[in-house]
Amino acid sequence: MVNYMKFRYLFLHYSFLTLLVLMLPGCHSKQEVMLSGVDVLPVDSSMSKGLAIYYRYAFYRHLNQMATGAVMLSEGVPGTPVLQLDHTFTDENIYDSRRPKGVGVFMTGYLKMEKSGNYRFKAMSNDGVQVAVNGEIVVFDPAVHGDRLSDIGVVAITAAGWYPVAVKYFQRKGTARLTLYWQPPGASDFEIVPSEVYGH
Repeated sequence: MVNYMKFRYLFLHYSFLTLLVLMLPGCHSKQEVMLSGVDVLPVDSSMSKGLAIYYRYAFYRHLNQMATGAVMLSEGVPGTPVLQLDHTFTDENIYDSRRPKGVGVFMTGYLKMEKSGNYRFKAMSNDGVQVAVNGEIVVFDPAVHGDRLSDIGVVAITAAGWYPVAVKYFQRKGTARLTLYWQPPGASDFEIVPSEVYGH
């Protein structure tokens, strides 16, 4: 009886500790990939410029505190499309959210990729960001932080076209930044993703 009670105590104790660890920011696996149920489109498809954007307001510390992409689309406040991911915010509002802090952002649309091959991505962000291209998470830096570069992610493209992209980002407080870089096939280095390849 004593051994059974000791075993039961240890089992419950370590199960509880495991649950607490999994609940900590940064301990989750990468967020869900939300690409609006869209497919790859031909490279000559007609597009509106930029990415569609939606806002929700809270002082997030981690991407796992944000709503899913589906909820952001259905319940988020829509804004003016963002033409390029290359912004540094000091005291001004995050895009057209009307707030300089406590903002969660979801952007969705397409990237035009005119060559097949491996595309490399990285982001300079402040605070958390996730970028998914064609169903692959290529940027993941999910917690509160100052300006810093993410790790490099790669997506393989088999044919030219417009490929779905989804971006989750939040700004907690203080300064903010979001710049997306890529290195297309054949390029010698990274460059800021140009505005003309964003569409929705």
